[in-house]
Amino acid sequence: MTNTEYYRTFFQTYGHRPEGVGWSSKKSQEEKFEWFDSVAQFNTNSVCDAGCGLGDLYDFILRRHGSANYFGIDAHLPYIEQAKRAYPSGTFIHADIFEIKKSDSADCVIASGVFNFRKENQSNYVKKGLRALASLSRSYIGVNFLRYHRNRMSDTSLLYSWKEAELLPVINSVSEIEVMHSNTTETTL
Repeated sequence: MTNTEYYRTFFQTYGHRPEGVGWSSKKSQEEKFEWFDSVAQFNTNSVCDAGCGLGDLYDFILRRHGSANYFGIDAHLPYIEQAKRAYPSGTFIHADIFEIKKSDSADCVIASGVFNFRKENQSNYVKKGLRALASLSRSYIGVNFLRYHRNRMSDTSLLYSWKEAELLPVINSVSEIEVMHSNTTETTL
């Protein structure tokens, strides 16, 4: 199963709900958005939501701050089409994070879950992706990764989870970024 098929299945099953993009619940989605907002200060900074899914971060920023200097990008066209229908005042672009031009930069770039799908060389994929995100960001990148759970994830899973001891050296090898905060679920760059 490809990541496109994976997300299509979620969207067809759940529609425009957090579960439709792979979140476990609305509560977990909102908690993640609140964490990113507490660090990135969405009320004063422009935001690029890389891997925006259904555009719900845009809605969160509007509800919390009344306005949003925001644009979202996602490689899955059905998500972008739905985000445009749900939030017509938002800017949503169908593209891969590696295709966005530097002219489309923002103060902060949020990438929630974009590195969770298993790739042939996960470390190199993450390094390349972080460099692409760094080129879009004027000051801050917020990224989260799946935390490793021995009993939950297998080596054949479609999703990739990290042990923190594995992840931090990968992130630290990307010279364009500096880790400001890290715990087992979020890494602020």
